[in-house]
Amino acid sequence: MRKTTIFTLIIFIVSICICFSTVNAQNNKKQNTNNEKKTVVAPAVKPNPEHLKTCKDRIQVISMAIELWANDHNGKLPTKEEFISEDFFNYIVKTGSGTGQKTMYCCDEENTYQYFPLGNNYMIKCPNPWLHNASAYYFNKNEGNVTAKGTPVEEKKIKEIREENKKTIFNTTGIKKNAEERKKAEKLAKEKVEKERIAKEKAEKDKIAKEKAEKDKIAKEKAEKDKIAKEKAEKDKIAKEKAEKDKIAKEKAEKDKIAKEKAEKDKIAKEKAEKDKIAKEKTQKPMTLKEKAKYEQAIRDKVVKGLGVKATDKKDTKVQKTPEQIAKDKAQKEQALRDKALKEKKVKEQEAKDKALKEKAEKERIAKEKAEKEKKKNPNELTAEEKEAIISVIKEFYDAYASKDLDKVMEMQKNSIEESALEYEKQGKGKAQDVRDAYRAATKEIMEHKQFKMLPINLSDITFRKKGKLCRITSVVPIIATDRLEIVEDGKYFFIRLRIGELVLESDDNNNWKIKTMYLY
Repeated sequence: MRKTTIFTLIIFIVSICICFSTVNAQNNKKQNTNNEKKTVVAPAVKPNPEHLKTCKDRIQVISMAIELWANDHNGKLPTKEEFISEDFFNYIVKTGSGTGQKTMYCCDEENTYQYFPLGNNYMIKCPNPWLHNASAYYFNKNEGNVTAKGTPVEEKKIKEIREENKKTIFNTTGIKKNAEERKKAEKLAKEKVEKERIAKEKAEKDKIAKEKAEKDKIAKEKAEKDKIAKEKAEKDKIAKEKAEKDKIAKEKAEKDKIAKEKAEKDKIAKEKAEKDKIAKEKTQKPMTLKEKAKYEQAIRDKVVKGLGVKATDKKDTKVQKTPEQIAKDKAQKEQALRDKALKEKKVKEQEAKDKALKEKAEKERIAKEKAEKEKKKNPNELTAEEKEAIISVIKEFYDAYASKDLDKVMEMQKNSIEESALEYEKQGKGKAQDVRDAYRAATKEIMEHKQFKMLPINLSDITFRKKGKLCRITSVVPIIATDRLEIVEDGKYFFIRLRIGELVLESDDNNNWKIKTMYLY
């Protein structure tokens, strides 16, 4: 049924109900003012079996619609206003009987069935019971069937009663009053819809504002953490540079000290060599007549004192040294020997270091050449170094979970999250940011759970499959997993676990690997 038809039917039914009320009020007024006026009663007529069956079927269809309504409204029966609404008519349509016929509400073309909700019970009355040779023809839920009670008392032409009913039902006053009531009801309904729309929009805005505030809070916290991390990194960098400068300064000071000591020793050695040279030259230089005379005089003085020498003794031209000079010369010689030994030791140690570095470099070169050759033979075969680098990344990822470092976990799996987020948005399921937020919230909830506990990392039975710059690491047993976490929600218990059984890592040309995607069990 089209919307306009339904609306017309509703207006028609409302009009009938209002007019019936008007007629009853007028009749009561006339009865009170004129006691001599007789009450009009329906005539005794022979019921039409076909019409009787139609009326009975329609009453039963309406009762079925009331039951369907009650099932969808927690057992609550429709009110009189709801009974003549478009929503209730849809339940008549749902019964599958007389769909789209406005006469489903009527016993005949003009009179509407009367509905009386009575607590948990209800009654549906036929407006023309005399057509069925009864004073009352109705359906009562508690009785469970359509019942006819009493018989008409006085005979009168049906046509006259119908004509009188038509005049009453379709009088101008009733239509006008119905129109006013309808407009009032429509206005109230429109205002209600508008209020609901405004409330819904407000709730949506509040929800968006709350989500934005939550995101802003998370972003602010992240920015604060990033700031602290950046400041710490800056301090560590400055401390490292200072330590490096102190180390260089210390090494320079040590070298300067050694150089100074060496210069001092060289100066002493040079001075000693100079003195030795002068002494040597002095001993080898022929004596002058004056020196010779002085020497001979000294010999004579010795003879006079009884300290003479044999005439055959050779002349002693060597200068006699004091004990202090002798000790000093000895110490200098010993120091020179020590310096020489130390220098030779340092030279040997440096040569040994150079040799070791050279041998190591040669071994690394040979190993690299060997790895290059193997790689050329099978480019997808992982080297021992590549396997070691991949395992170190997996261990680092495990340690990030174990230490509850949320930021590091998110940073290490950001490529995997981003790939999932973009795919989610591409399929039109929602925004990519929803996936990013969900990953962070879920990871945070797992880490903050009171039963959070990491199981030992599994690296015993993993397999490596490399293709180009990608390497897939799989295991039948989870590689990274947590203990079982108990969740209680809406009074229901269920369990979750973090179980990562497969990872795909991507490398650059320098054997640096990063997590590209990961798969949960």
